[in-house]
Amino acid sequence: MINPYQEPQLLDILRVECTHPSPQTHQPENWLISDQRWKWIGNPTVKQLNNLLTNEVKKSKENQLLFGNELDRIAWTHLQENSVSSSLCFIKPQEIEWHVWTVNEKRKYRVSFQLGEIAYNLSITDPEWLDILNQMPDGSYSSDHIIEDL
Repeated sequence: MINPYQEPQLLDILRVECTHPSPQTHQPENWLISDQRWKWIGNPTVKQLNNLLTNEVKKSKENQLLFGNELDRIAWTHLQENSVSSSLCFIKPQEIEWHVWTVNEKRKYRVSFQLGEIAYNLSITDPEWLDILNQMPDGSYSSDHIIEDL
């Protein structure tokens, strides 16, 4: 059992009881979870992670367009008219650069990268990465630089 007061950690393997699918237009893979306590199963092995990531990255190589376009957002009307199969995907980007700057005392965070022939510049919303980047002064950073500071 997972400690009821402890949040699951990144890459933890958990058994979570789901009651039924609850797809949304923008997140078709959603399921409604029950109020049962989650069960911690363990941590994945390197081999398990490698198998998972290798298979998922192969899928993304078939189509370099993230969610059907190369923009940093998708219009709600477009999603309503064009279904998506998922709201998440694994990719293996190149030339990753993290950008941090301040506008009117508000921090902004973006990541730019190359996926095949397509250049992306996306907003960062992951809380773990936001915590890491919030410790950095304004500027642009390579992934190597960010990892060194972890």
